[in-house]
This record gives sequence, C-alpha cells and structure tokens, in this order.
Amino acid sequence: MFWRWLRSRPGLRRAHLALALRITVAATLSLVAAQRLGLPLPLWAVLTAVIVTQMSVGRSLKTTGDYLAGTLGGAIYGGAVAVLIPHHSELSLLVVLVIALAPLALLAAGRPNMSVVPITAIIILLLPEMTHANPLASAIDRVLEVGLGVVVGLAVAFLVLPAGGHRLARQEAARTLDLSTPTSCTACRTASARA
Repeated sequence: MFWRWLRSRPGLRRAHLALALRITVAATLSLVAAQRLGLPLPLWAVLTAVIVTQMSVGRSLKTTGDYLAGTLGGAIYGGAVAVLIPHHSELSLLVVLVIALAPLALLAAGRPNMSVVPITAIIILLLPEMTHANPLASAIDRVLEVGLGVVVGLAVAFLVLPAGGHRLARQEAARTLDLSTPTSCTACRTASARA
C-alpha cells in the first residue's frame, strides 16, 4: 500500500527519495556511533548529521563548513565567557548570557551562514547549568559531537545515493520546461481543443 501511494505522488522525485534515505541513514549511523563512543549528548551528533545532509554533495560541503565554523566559534567564545566570568546566581547568569550573546547575534545578523554561533554559545552557557557539568568540558563535548555528526553526514552524502548539483539543476530545468509547454496547461489544452 505504501509503495502504491509513493508511486502515485508525482511531486516525489528520485532526488527527494534519495535525500530522505540519506537523512535517515545519517541520523541512524550518527546515533549509533555517538552511543558507541560514549558521547554525553548524542542529540548533537544526530542533529548535525541531519543538518549537513543536503540535496547535493556540494551543498553538503558548504553547509558542513558553515556549521563547523559556527560551532567552533560559538564553543570557543561561549566557553571562554563561561569560564572567565563567574555566574553562580540567576542574575549573573543573565548578565553572562547577554555578554556572550549580543556580539554573536550581531555577527550572525551580518553573516547568515554563521547563525549557529549564538546557538552554540547558548548551549555552552546553559547546558552546564542544567547538567552540572564544567563549561569547558561541555564545549569540548559539543565540538566532538558536532564533529562526529559532520563526519557521518558527509560520508553518507558521498556514499549513499550521492547527487550532484548539476544533475539536480538539469532535472529541475527539465521539469520547469515540461510545466511551461502548452500540453501540460489544462487551460491551453482546452483552448486548443476548441480551436
């Protein structure tokens, strides 16, 4: 029944199915790897693997570079602020959050590819408060978890039904041309049938 439904969906193209498979494989493999390595929060490895698994290998590489740079930047800056500025009360935690977040939010506003920088800093600052971990250890764990997700996501992008951007662009152009032909337009077919 599922396969019949799947075949009846003209919008689902081979590229979409391949991406769905790659994302599923990347998430599954990164969870297994993170658990085997004993990483404290496998969630970050799984999320990273899903984020870097894109429609094309080229897009996966671009996303990986941006995500990894943002994670490293956020972890270094957020970790430094967390270690250097004591924050043992709720008020001091709020002050440290503002000190860490304001410059990184400004950076992300000017460079959208760095949008993960403030998010990583927030995680580095707040997660130790919730788990009673050391901020430096939290930053290192976050980078290791993201690094694992990147490795798995890229490996899957290259090895599991890899798609090149040129092929996807050609397929989309062909589909667009198909849509623009008079035979695919219901109104055009009706008008030509009346003529």
